[in-house]
Amino acid sequence: MTAEEKTWAMKIGLFVVLTLLIGLTVTALRFDLDNGFLLVALHAYLVFQLFNLFDMVVLDWGVMLLIDPAKPPIQGTEHAPGWRDFQFHALKSLKGVVLGAPFAIVAAGIAWLIHFLIG
Repeated sequence: MTAEEKTWAMKIGLFVVLTLLIGLTVTALRFDLDNGFLLVALHAYLVFQLFNLFDMVVLDWGVMLLIDPAKPPIQGTEHAPGWRDFQFHALKSLKGVVLGAPFAIVAAGIAWLIHFLIG
C-alpha cells in the first residue's frame, strides 16, 4: 500500500473501531444495568459476536462469491490467499471471538460510568 492508502486504512479502521465501541456502549446502556456488570458485558459481547457473524457470512463469504479472484477490486491482490476460501475467512473471524471480550468489557465500563455520572 502507498502512504496515502495506509493513512486511509488507518482512518477507516479507527472509524470502524469507534463506531463499534459506541454501538456496544449504547446497547449496554439500553440493557438493564441493574443486572450487574458481568451480564452487561456478556450482553455487549453477544452483540459484538452478532456483528462478527454478519461480517463473516455476509461481507466475507457473500461478497467473496461475487468477486473474480483474477480481477479483484483492490489492485495487487490477484490470487491472494482468501479469495473463494471459506475456511480462511472462518479462521480469520475467530479473531473476533477473542477481540470481542475487551471491546465488551470497555463498552460495559463506559456504560456504567455514563450511568453513574448522569444518574
